[in-house]
Amino acid sequence: MREQWLLRLATYFLFGLAFVGFVIYPNVLYPDVFTKGLYVRFLILAALLFFSWRVFLRKEKLSIAMTPLAWAVLSFGGAAVVSMFFSTSIFRSFWGEAQRMEGVLGLLHYVILFFVVREVFGKQDWRTYFKCVLVSVPLLSLYAIFQYVSARTGVAFPLVLNPVGNPGSLFGNPGFFSTFLIFAAGFGVIFLALEESAPWRAFAGGAVAIAVGMIVWLGVRGQVLGMIIGIVAFAAFTVLREKKGRRVTAFLVGVGLLVAVGVGLIALRPSLGKFYPRVVTRIINLPNEPSFHTRWLSLQSSGKAFLDSPKTMLIGWGQEHFMTGYNKYYNSLHGTYEDAWFDRAHNKLADVLVTGGALGLLVYLWLWGGAGRRVFLLMKDPRSAGVAVGVGALLVAYFTQNLTTFDLPQTYANFFILLAFLDVYHRSGAPVPGELATDQGNKPIGYVLRRRGVFVAAMTIVVVSTAVFTILIPLRQSERYLAYFKSHKGNEFFENWDSVFSLKSFVHYTIVDDMWRRLQDQNALRDPNFLPVTDLLVKEMKYFMDRDPTDAQMALRLGSVYTNQGIGLMSSGGDAETRLKEGEAYTRRALALSPGRQEIYYVLAFNLQGQGEKEEAVRIMQDALALNPSTRKARYYLAVNQALVGKLDEAVRAIEEVRSAGWFQGFRPAEAREIIRIYQAAKRDDLLPGLYIEFLRDGRNKDPEVFVLLLRILIREKDRDRLMF
Repeated sequence: MREQWLLRLATYFLFGLAFVGFVIYPNVLYPDVFTKGLYVRFLILAALLFFSWRVFLRKEKLSIAMTPLAWAVLSFGGAAVVSMFFSTSIFRSFWGEAQRMEGVLGLLHYVILFFVVREVFGKQDWRTYFKCVLVSVPLLSLYAIFQYVSARTGVAFPLVLNPVGNPGSLFGNPGFFSTFLIFAAGFGVIFLALEESAPWRAFAGGAVAIAVGMIVWLGVRGQVLGMIIGIVAFAAFTVLREKKGRRVTAFLVGVGLLVAVGVGLIALRPSLGKFYPRVVTRIINLPNEPSFHTRWLSLQSSGKAFLDSPKTMLIGWGQEHFMTGYNKYYNSLHGTYEDAWFDRAHNKLADVLVTGGALGLLVYLWLWGGAGRRVFLLMKDPRSAGVAVGVGALLVAYFTQNLTTFDLPQTYANFFILLAFLDVYHRSGAPVPGELATDQGNKPIGYVLRRRGVFVAAMTIVVVSTAVFTILIPLRQSERYLAYFKSHKGNEFFENWDSVFSLKSFVHYTIVDDMWRRLQDQNALRDPNFLPVTDLLVKEMKYFMDRDPTDAQMALRLGSVYTNQGIGLMSSGGDAETRLKEGEAYTRRALALSPGRQEIYYVLAFNLQGQGEKEEAVRIMQDALALNPSTRKARYYLAVNQALVGKLDEAVRAIEEVRSAGWFQGFRPAEAREIIRIYQAAKRDDLLPGLYIEFLRDGRNKDPEVFVLLLRILIREKDRDRLMF
């Protein structure tokens, strides 16, 4: 009796994974991702704990069914561990960070999930899990619609936290929501092959239709493409299942028509493009989109990172070290479009190749090969062919969309649950918990578990400790940090610093990153009044640099903090020179780690200006621009440095080149003010009126201070005699 209760408790916690879409806690950083990741980890650990207690109560021999797919899953975790030990930072590789939660620790949770869920779930449990996922689809979709309507109309709806025109429901990002919907649609098709109840079949069909409709409406290209290829795969598997000549002909005709429609839409775009739906326009226009070019450049950098050395080719840079290799081979052509620090290639195969090398990619493909083998084995029996069609289509859709994005805790959880289902689903049509898929001809590994009390006690301590240190404490630390910043009580944050940072956890990297951004945006880094806080920030940043000396981004941010501190202290005394020298050292360290990244040159030039090496600063910016002359931001910063050494005419010419090409992404009020000052110093009043009108017309600067400044100058130009201020 106790054994059955423990089994049901483990099952109920696993059912909770179906409702991950509803989990959000707004009082922490990245509430849409971070809280979902913690929730997934908690449920997996809870299910593991109750399953362990069930093992303790069992008297018979413990059997572990090791199928080819099970070996692949185990090897997936093992390959990540191997690459971790040979990475530049075992600390970073193991823990990961709060935005992705994809360190080795996170991956091991999904390996555990695979083995636990296939031992716990019975035939009806799988149906229940799929039902739970399907129930969430209309509710999450309705929330997304409310987000959209609220953003468009200004009407406030209860519980709608973030009204946006491009809604992501409670996932925060429309791409993440679309990936969930792909799984939901696939689970719906599988459920239809399992379920006999007419009402539930009708509901499942409706949920699948809603999921497909929402994917199209959201218009995220990778997920739309995945859905389309998944539907084609569903049709192909259906034809393969029935093996009828007419079906084959119909399938080929359908694929031909799909290709013809695609070609026709591209051909007619110049004349009829304005009538196309948004999703069609986005797909057809993909080769002209900046995001397409940056992803392509990222793939090129990924290939070079893979080929860096025999070690990286064999076992990669290590889990969570994609950015290390990517930064080393960063392509400066990125600057034409954006200054992004990619921590993922936005292509799952490239991510795995860089972080895990050839070994990691082979193991990852082994997962997919093992799943594909099981699908085709199930296709041989009419009783399981319907399920095989649904699973196969879902796998194809998920694999396709993963070529344009990356995994998150909720996608990993559903993927490994799907693998477990596939591994235990027999060709007889009955998934049996704890039993081997008999058609594979393998035998389970069995052994007598001795000292059961010691085993379960040790497991309980490990699970509870892991939950406290990797879930409860990080959640509390992120919550406290955000509460201090929202309250705008700097003194209180300073006095309670240790309550956030004393016990180190994987969330701290994200907290430090966020804190740096906030202080940077508020110009607080160069304010001497904030020196006690920024010094503590430096201490935390050095903690991470010590554990990962190849982190170019953290080195640059350290250089930025020291540089701003030094600039701020120049007018008030203090150790400005020492801090500027420290800033230069860290910035040059970042440059050595990522020599192609122009953003590092900007900070270095700013630092050298502070040290009085103005000509050297100009030379640095000329080097930066030479890396990619089409980077408008680099040309603007060259102009600023030229103005600081008195080369005003050259500065104006450079800014006019930027202006003619279009202001760079992230153009801010601060840049507008700087440009106005340069033009005034150069006595180019003839250029000012057109510039002011352009700023106002384009609506780029909504900052009240800038608006008033521009308005004043316009009045000076057009109504000097009536000037009142």
